[in-house]
Amino acid sequence: MPGATRVDELPNGSPPEGGERNPGLDQLRHAVHVFSAAERRLRGRYQRRGESLSHGHLRALFVLIAEDEVTAGRLARDAELNPASVTAMVDQLEAQGLVQRRRDDHDRRVCWISLTEQGRSEVAEKETRWRQRLAEAFADMPDHDLETASRVLERLALVFDMQEQEAAPQPESAFESELFRSPTGEA
Repeated sequence: MPGATRVDELPNGSPPEGGERNPGLDQLRHAVHVFSAAERRLRGRYQRRGESLSHGHLRALFVLIAEDEVTAGRLARDAELNPASVTAMVDQLEAQGLVQRRRDDHDRRVCWISLTEQGRSEVAEKETRWRQRLAEAFADMPDHDLETASRVLERLALVFDMQEQEAAPQPESAFESELFRSPTGEA
């Protein structure tokens, strides 16, 4: 892949600090680096094409497809969004006709958010396209390999979450530069 760099050793050829080199972990670090870069490029393409739905919007919509209705706080938590940005995001999605709001019957301070029929239709269409794309891309891989990959990614997410709990919050790029430092020392 263009621009991809092996990250399995330090510039002097020695294993990273902390002991012996583990080729499997080195390969995983490299794969995560490549995956993260591809995901950033995908987000950039969406933005350049003027897509009306960002990744954050899609995460919110997928939460709403799984739940009939949720509060803004729950939407932020389940879609892993900044709670301060959810109101503006819901405003945008509502203006596009994808979601609707409803005040709670017993507590007027609570606002419930749900998908409209148009929203359900658009989410279903996007999900169908992604399922087809993934099915084609992984048609030659046995299910047990995909299940293993899923477990690895879920474990990696836990490792990332533990990193956040152990240290003061760092900007994403600082964390990535530490985790994915290339042999030349470049991030």
